[in-house]
Amino acid sequence: MSFAWPVYLISISADRIVCAHPTHTAMRQTLLLIAFALVVGCAPAEEEVPVDYPLVEPDVEATSFAGTWSVDALPAEGDSVLVTVSIIATDSSEGWSTVFDHIEEPVLANSVVIAGDSAIVESGPFPSALREGVTVLSLTSVMYAYGDDLTGHFTATYESGDPAVAEGRLRGTRSE
Repeated sequence: MSFAWPVYLISISADRIVCAHPTHTAMRQTLLLIAFALVVGCAPAEEEVPVDYPLVEPDVEATSFAGTWSVDALPAEGDSVLVTVSIIATDSSEGWSTVFDHIEEPVLANSVVIAGDSAIVESGPFPSALREGVTVLSLTSVMYAYGDDLTGHFTATYESGDPAVAEGRLRGTRSE
């Protein structure tokens, strides 16, 4: 007496599982269930990231910037003061200006955007305080207010010269 195991040819592709013996529907269903269990069982578990700090928006409005600020412009690296200016900020996003020692009239801001503890101020064109005879085409300052202290950075685009774009840091205090 001899016993032979039945031979089944199984083909598994991305869209189907095929058994060579068409009458064995139960086997196809079993293989499909096993494949499904393997896919689901081998999927990485999603990790929940614990939040251990409060998610709140800063309570800063335009009135937090209102006043006159004495601000030093510094290079991106180093602590030498390039120029000191006075920034006159209002309690809204209109009427901001910057006072330079070498210019008689204050330079009015073209636009001011305030969001949270940040203010983005764009101004220009105006004569450069650092490059004689050169015009600053645009000055973009990003400032952060912390009570009576101010920090930030700036990007100045010049009409000519090398480099045509200069970047640096800002630090200041409210003087009024």
